[in-house]
Amino acid sequence: MTLLFFGISWWQTRELPAGSETPGLSASLATLEGTPFAWGAPTSPAKVTLVYAFAPWCGVCKMSSSNLRWLAQLFDAASVRIVPLALAFDKPEDVRIYAAEHPFPSPVVLGDEGTQRALRIDAFPTYFLMDRDLKIQHASVGYSTFLGMLARTLLALTIG
Repeated sequence: MTLLFFGISWWQTRELPAGSETPGLSASLATLEGTPFAWGAPTSPAKVTLVYAFAPWCGVCKMSSSNLRWLAQLFDAASVRIVPLALAFDKPEDVRIYAAEHPFPSPVVLGDEGTQRALRIDAFPTYFLMDRDLKIQHASVGYSTFLGMLARTLLALTIG
């Protein structure tokens, strides 16, 4: 059973960027509130960036997004920056409704098709743990428990 779990996990993440690869992320993204969003380190002193890529229509995303609030309560902004990244939506109002029903601990960033292509995302939710230089250290797809997110975040903090 364990082998099956790891096999499925590998299959789901096989195309995602990881290791030393840095995806070509657009600097022209904005938050749901309309403020510009920059990926780069100058805007965040965080040691680790957790990108939570979701779609407002995704049922699994609705079940897992609350885990981010728990994680944000454990870490300060100097340790972990959480970036909720909305993708695959028709209009920003869909994201606004989702965010009102499932509040995030930080502003939602509105991604576009280019962002989704750069990160090679084809399923939701997708998680990326990036180091200070925005190098992806870990990527996963699907539901993650709070303990799963916590364990991956702690590992990223100890490595980075």
